[in-house]
Amino acid sequence: MVLKGFRIHKKFGGHVVLSDVNFELKEKEIFGLVGPNGAGKTTLINIITGFLKPDKGEVIFNGHNITGYKPHQICKLGINRTFQIPMCYPNLTVKENIAISLMFNKNSKVKFEERIKELADFCGLSSRLNTLASNLNTSELKRLDLARALATDPKVLLLDEFHTGLNLEQTQQYMKLLNKIREEGVTLLIVEHNMKVITQLCERVMVLHYGRKIAESSPEEIVRDDAVIEAYLGKKLL
Repeated sequence: MVLKGFRIHKKFGGHVVLSDVNFELKEKEIFGLVGPNGAGKTTLINIITGFLKPDKGEVIFNGHNITGYKPHQICKLGINRTFQIPMCYPNLTVKENIAISLMFNKNSKVKFEERIKELADFCGLSSRLNTLASNLNTSELKRLDLARALATDPKVLLLDEFHTGLNLEQTQQYMKLLNKIREEGVTLLIVEHNMKVITQLCERVMVLHYGRKIAESSPEEIVRDDAVIEAYLGKKLL
């Protein structure tokens, strides 16, 4: 297993956000993390990526305990993420945004200009290299956020509700990019509340509800799980 979490617990004040959550990600898989709003999904990936420290529990990456590491340390080790609201520099161009992320690439021999072009081409931004990030639409910003994450050559990539703000066509295009990334050997953790997206992408799915893990299985089994259906207030999941 490339990434593991053991009994991760987190609370804010008296409110328990995560309660003894365990997970394991296999190398080169697409793993789904789902649950209703407020389930603890974003808190968990914030802990994995160092933006939060758990009150209890451990995060293990390639056999090393990285619990409590800073985000830049975790990034250099090979874990990176995108955000539900893209984290780009609005007053810099697409090219400059990618260049900043390349500074965190652990490969000292990387050729900046060549790699920037490769990432822009891959993410469909080659015609926008000299455009300010503030002038990009939502779909382009999402792809820039992805290009910036890929610039660090991650072994594990976490994506927080990537489809938010995208229409159906844009979502399908983004999903094709994610499958290509997996084919390059990257392990993906997809954080979502939309089960349609998860069932099309993921081999395994873990469900959180009020900070507790209530199910983990294939997408086909998850959508038939009584506890999961109840967590989604009895709504059809597909």
